[in-house]
Amino acid sequence: MANPDDPSELDAPPRSSWLLHPLSISLGLALLFAGTCAYREHSAAARRQAEDEALAPLTAEWTTLAEKARTRLGALEALLEDADAAPEDGCAALSGPLTIIHRPLVTALTEGAAFPRTGPVWLSSDAWSYVAQSITPGRDVAGHRARLETVRAALDDPCVGVIVTALAEEAKLASARRFEGGAVAGRLQIVCLDARRVACELPVVSAPLLAVSVDQRDARAQAGADDYAVRSAARSSYWRAIEELLARRAPGLTLASPTW
Repeated sequence: MANPDDPSELDAPPRSSWLLHPLSISLGLALLFAGTCAYREHSAAARRQAEDEALAPLTAEWTTLAEKARTRLGALEALLEDADAAPEDGCAALSGPLTIIHRPLVTALTEGAAFPRTGPVWLSSDAWSYVAQSITPGRDVAGHRARLETVRAALDDPCVGVIVTALAEEAKLASARRFEGGAVAGRLQIVCLDARRVACELPVVSAPLLAVSVDQRDARAQAGADDYAVRSAARSSYWRAIEELLARRAPGLTLASPTW
């Protein structure tokens, strides 16, 4: 019970009112925010450490595999330089999965280029785009494993398709309702490395006719969506042309993980 003769007790506010004082509330919120930030930072650091530990062996394996891929491409480069013209009807008896690589990319990777850009990325299959580091898995562990599996499978394929282009252009927006470019013209050389021969050469032509873009609320987002749509149209047209060509002239060959 408060002593009415004690002025300090009469003047002191109830303890519950201290808890509701603005300064007390602000201090409590500040401490709560600091604690939350510290917890999040600690959790993020622990997550990064776990990712680093999981990625370390995959990265080491990738370094070895990428070097092996460059060595195989070196053999491909040498074979292409010495090969004579191949007939168009030499692929009918071939079978198995097939990856495609742009001819200039073969040379660039063989010469040791770290990040070669020899034309539209979509001219080459994912396996060789991984080797060129045109596409990367970031810090995703599953993505790193997928990269290893994709490239390892490509190195086991007996044949590789080499696209030699007279024309290869990226599609680009010309106006809000029109795009231009995206055409590819050249020839596809099917090279069987184990047999050390170019089995056949087939003409390749593709050009996108239509690109479908989703309407966006923001003008800048719309520009990005339109740009993505026309690039996707060019890529799809190209890979569809390759797939249809193989179905007609080399039905035993199938595209390995087509990306269109």
